[in-house]
Amino acid sequence: MGVFSVLRGVSLRVKKREFLGVVGPNGSGKSTLLRSILGIVTPDEGSVKVLGKDPFKDRSFLKEVGVVFGNKSGLWPYVPVRDSLKYIASLYGVRDADSRIKRISEELDASPLLSRLPRELSLGQRMKCELMAALVHDPSLLILDEPTMGLDVAARESFLQYLSLMNERGKTIVLVSHVIGDMDRSSRIVVMGNGRLVFDGTPKELKAIVNYRTIILHLSEPFGGKYVVKTRLKEGASVDDALKLFSSKGIKDFEVRLPSIEDVLVHLYRGMK
Repeated sequence: MGVFSVLRGVSLRVKKREFLGVVGPNGSGKSTLLRSILGIVTPDEGSVKVLGKDPFKDRSFLKEVGVVFGNKSGLWPYVPVRDSLKYIASLYGVRDADSRIKRISEELDASPLLSRLPRELSLGQRMKCELMAALVHDPSLLILDEPTMGLDVAARESFLQYLSLMNERGKTIVLVSHVIGDMDRSSRIVVMGNGRLVFDGTPKELKAIVNYRTIILHLSEPFGGKYVVKTRLKEGASVDDALKLFSSKGIKDFEVRLPSIEDVLVHLYRGMK
């Protein structure tokens, strides 16, 4: 059995109050990176500091960290959600647990879930409760690993909106996902591939990696209809230059769209193979 490195040469600094999105294909090292940050996996070399502390020597940093793992539950399946939250709060020495639970549940529109058992909840409902459990001790750093996995569109949007609200209130967010749409609210995106960082920058900088524009043409008869054309514009070229290629088709109207984050990541992923 061979030996291989899951993470290689990863260097990353997260600023206070930043919303960092970590994205990459399955097996790229995202979850291992999180486990190293939390002191669960010890790296063979290098160092890790979380809130100024070594997570392998000083576990007190966990008082300031909230964690959500999409594929693991922090709640007891046969215990009402409220009781689980109150017990978790007691572990952190929270004195105003009832008022905190009331406020967070109201903001997440999850008050009716407090009296129910986690095993009775839908996935979207359970993830709201998992987020409440991660926030009940008011951490300054929130780390989430694939929290939207399996959620429907409405539940996912509600979940991500609340993360944005928490970030606006001063919490540092580290969101790990392979779902590209989860990165829309991040102020900074890290792309991982084969255990390495292949990109680290803003969403705007990520989109600038590819140089094409998507042109949607609305053509006149006899062609008619809508056509999507991806054209790579060379430096100094304009959209007019590209439209000249289709001028004989009778263009009634057109739209020009910049590359989405999804477009760029697909481009990067292809380069990792």
